[in-house]
Amino acid sequence: MISRPPRHAAGVTVGALAAIGALLTGCQSDNPLTPTDSIAPTGIPAFTITDLIVGTGDPTANGDFLTLEFTLWLYDDTQPDNKGQQIQTTVGNPTTYVLGSGLAIVGFEQGLVGMRTGGERRLIVPPALAFGAFGSGAVPPNASVVFDVRLVRLDPVPPLTITDLVVGAGAEATTGATVSVEYVGWLWEPTQTDAKGVEFDASAGTPIVFVLGDGLVIPGWDQGLVGMRVGGERRLIIPPELAYGTAGSGPIPPYSTLVFDVELVAVE
Repeated sequence: MISRPPRHAAGVTVGALAAIGALLTGCQSDNPLTPTDSIAPTGIPAFTITDLIVGTGDPTANGDFLTLEFTLWLYDDTQPDNKGQQIQTTVGNPTTYVLGSGLAIVGFEQGLVGMRTGGERRLIVPPALAFGAFGSGAVPPNASVVFDVRLVRLDPVPPLTITDLVVGAGAEATTGATVSVEYVGWLWEPTQTDAKGVEFDASAGTPIVFVLGDGLVIPGWDQGLVGMRVGGERRLIIPPELAYGTAGSGPIPPYSTLVFDVELVAVE
């Protein structure tokens, strides 16, 4: 994987993350209101995080793959628990999200940090950390919102994982050697078979050639391909710090763990 935006990634969506991202980023195009239609709020609350049930296990951190349920209401300080009109719920149909990916509103991302599996949390999110002056869909401009969130499952960021699928019999890939490889790359999604989520890039019959260990590819490749032999196939699971880190690249969101299947074609 050359250390630049993937070559075949134009137009790729983020698969399982899209369901949550479409609402929570506030980027829907069907909003019937404009900023001038803003309603006068009864009061803008402070950003509030309340643990209703404290779960068990490790707390969430950026890069973790979360399976969760949530319900979203408009904030209404005249109603019990400040829950006004219900906008959306995923209860009974959990969705998934990579914490830190930037695909949700700021208040949702901040509010998930530190949750534990089985935990339930209520978030009260003011407009500046929610959908802002434009709103989104049924959320009007300048609206505060309330979330109840339950963390169903937490998959923490894995270490660099190297698995030989086929052991080759040809020349060995060593640091400093020029290697030619075919590959396919996916976003890591541990709820899917082989943890393969959305495919974001592939060599598609055109091997890439580079000097192993020269920093021309992401660090997870420089480390993960050493020791392969021509004809071999290897699966790499690469955590964010050895991939595209906190910035992401093209269709790869920040804090993404990646899965690659790589075939070593030639060594010079």
